[in-house]
Amino acid sequence: MPVDVTIDPKIAGELKALARKLKAGDQVNLRRELTKGLRAGVKPVAAALKARALGLPSHTGGTLRAAIAKAVTIQVRTGGKSPGIRLRIPNAKMGDRAALPRLMNRGTWRHPVFGSDTWVEQTSETNWWDDTAKAGRSSVVTEIRHVLDDIERKSRIR
Repeated sequence: MPVDVTIDPKIAGELKALARKLKAGDQVNLRRELTKGLRAGVKPVAAALKARALGLPSHTGGTLRAAIAKAVTIQVRTGGKSPGIRLRIPNAKMGDRAALPRLMNRGTWRHPVFGSDTWVEQTSETNWWDDTAKAGRSSVVTEIRHVLDDIERKSRIR
């Protein structure tokens, strides 16, 4: 269940160019600092998503919600065609419940009752993931801008 932090194409181009410059200049420490800074910039949104997942209504004690919160992952890409940051819940971390975060974000889903042929409809807060991610978008974009400016300044000094 990925949510890309869509950034201005100009900033994405700057990120890509800066990453190439650092790689070509063999500035490994600055490349690490760039990735670390980008990851730190999105951590508050990841924490908000985890908290929101834990706060969803539960009928069974919240083990599913805890699994969703634990599975929230930050992915940073500084190269390739589409550099950026992605918040996601990898299917591998959710196992046989991989579809549930997406269905819960949609608001309703059907499932069989364990040990019977009966199916029930279950509800959740609609767009809990989307709304939380969108609320943090502007702060993430601002932080990306700060990180890029800082690393660019440091790369000129060296």
